[in-house]
Amino acid sequence: MDEATLVEVLQGIALAIALAACAGIRAWLPLLLAGGLHRAGLLQLGSSFDFLGSNRALILFGVASVL
Repeated sequence: MDEATLVEVLQGIALAIALAACAGIRAWLPLLLAGGLHRAGLLQLGSSFDFLGSNRALILFGVASVL
């Protein structure tokens, strides 16, 4: 891969991240917080929302929040 192609790829990735942040990707933060509080026993959720405190959901929400 030559230098010009690498620069184009990096610019594309940076643009995608910026657009995703502007579009509300941070909407995952409240779900991460609710799941963490539920896991810690500080927040009671209905049975249909118990999945928020699962390992899989917390990892997913954490990764989505960081990206």
